[in-house]
Amino acid sequence: MANDLFRFQQFEINQAGCGMRISEDAVCFGAWCELNGCNKVIDIGAGTGLLSLMIAQRFPEAQIDAIELDEIAAKRCQENFQASPFTKRLSCSQGDALNAKKQKYDLVICNPPFFHEGSRTQDAKRDLARNSEWLTFDKLASAVNNLFQANSAQFIVPELRHEELSSLMRAEGYHLKRHSRVFAKANKRPHRSLLHFTKEPKALIETEILMRSEDNNYTASYNKLCEGFYLRR
Repeated sequence: MANDLFRFQQFEINQAGCGMRISEDAVCFGAWCELNGCNKVIDIGAGTGLLSLMIAQRFPEAQIDAIELDEIAAKRCQENFQASPFTKRLSCSQGDALNAKKQKYDLVICNPPFFHEGSRTQDAKRDLARNSEWLTFDKLASAVNNLFQANSAQFIVPELRHEELSSLMRAEGYHLKRHSRVFAKANKRPHRSLLHFTKEPKALIETEILMRSEDNNYTASYNKLCEGFYLRR
């Protein structure tokens, strides 16, 4: 299929046979993430490797390990890494992140599955990528602190669930540093929250990201955020 290959300025994503496709939300999150000296990064539930590749492009010092449960997505992720200019700083393994070997990372990045049991589709692969039975927020928060011993963690979640994850991260000793609410279009309610947690308390920075104006064109601010990635639109 023609849309199996998604081309960015410096890399390509082959998503053939994968349950979740490239989304504007994921690109927005990858452009929003900060490292602040966090050079050892793990991408939990990496899918086809989009977030890892975006981080690798933006931060030349970053070394990124990706882990993906689905076998086909993990294969595509590794292929996408190998085809990129950043291949030497990227690795991908297939498996359950909750069963990974205990290892310290500076930063966890994650676009977690966040739909509940009731939102099943007819596509088993898409359901695996979308639904949170295997990686619930409480398990994710615990893994960030206890399994990966990270100093920092950044997530994209539904706006209606950001308080749930924030509470669980506080229980693990993390503080919310940045919170950006994402609006798909003007005059709509926010649909996603971008969350940045650190072990060290910081003054909270809250912002808003508007993707599209009322005429359905991308806003200047969103284009500026993602200017290093999308081809000319």
